[in-house]
Order: sequence, then structure tokens, then C-alpha cells
Amino acid sequence: MAWWKTAESVPTELLNLLERKERILAWTKHQGGLIAATNVGLISTDMHEEKRIPWTHILSAKWDAPLLTVALAPDLQNLGWLIDQPGQLPVAVRDRVTASVIVDRVRLFQDYEVRFIAHKSQSGVEWLTIAQDDNWAQSAVGKASIAAELESLRSTFGI
Repeated sequence: MAWWKTAESVPTELLNLLERKERILAWTKHQGGLIAATNVGLISTDMHEEKRIPWTHILSAKWDAPLLTVALAPDLQNLGWLIDQPGQLPVAVRDRVTASVIVDRVRLFQDYEVRFIAHKSQSGVEWLTIAQDDNWAQSAVGKASIAAELESLRSTFGI
């Protein structure tokens, strides 16, 4: 199998799912269906359903052959696909996710890690905070610490 697939080889099933001005960057088969990276997001099909995930909803992606996993905003829900012949799909996904995540920093507060992520959303830039310990994050000290660090990051990066 080639490292890339030309537009002529894209299955009609995927072409029929494209929205206006959407184009396929890479595609392949996954266990049970097809998956494509487009300029808009990921499209996944199988015999039960079709999933469309905009790049602005994907915070991270991981390729650990044969598994492609993405973490979705805002709750870091993971979705995964088993792919035997990935071609350029993992590269296309990495490039698009990298382009949509602006800042990704981890800070340590009293032995608790908090991840701060700024990513492009449909309304501009959205910041998410993901705490290692929800109890600490919901405490008065945790809320104040996270808010102060978030303000510092916003100021530092100008977003």
C-alpha cells in the first residue's frame, strides 16, 4: 500500500460525506470502517454510525500503532480506532491537532498537577484547565491558585 492515497482512490462513501469546500487530506480503513482527516476535522464511518469531529474539538492525538486515539474537549473523552495500514493519516492528524492547540502547559500546585490548554474553538480561543485532583481544584485554595495561573498564562501569551 502506498504512503499516500490520491483523490481518485478515495472511496465514494467518504466523498459523499464531504461538506462544501471540505477536502480529504488523508484516509484509510479502520477496523470496521473508514477514517479520513479533512481540512475541517476527522470523519469516521462504520456500519453503525458516522462521526464528524471538528479539529477545534480535538485537544490531543496519539498514534501508537495500530491505535489512533484522540482526546476531545472539554472533558478529555477519548476515542480510538484500530488501523492496520495508516498511510499518512497519523501525520495529517498530528499536523491538524498541533495547529489547533495554541498553548499546553502543566503546572504543579501543592503536589497536584493542573494542565492548562488554550485551543482554537469556533468562537475564538478557549482555555481549559484539567486538574489531577478535583477535590483540591474545587477548594478555595485550588480555585484561587488555578485562576491566578490562568490569568498569568493569558497575560504571557496575550490570549
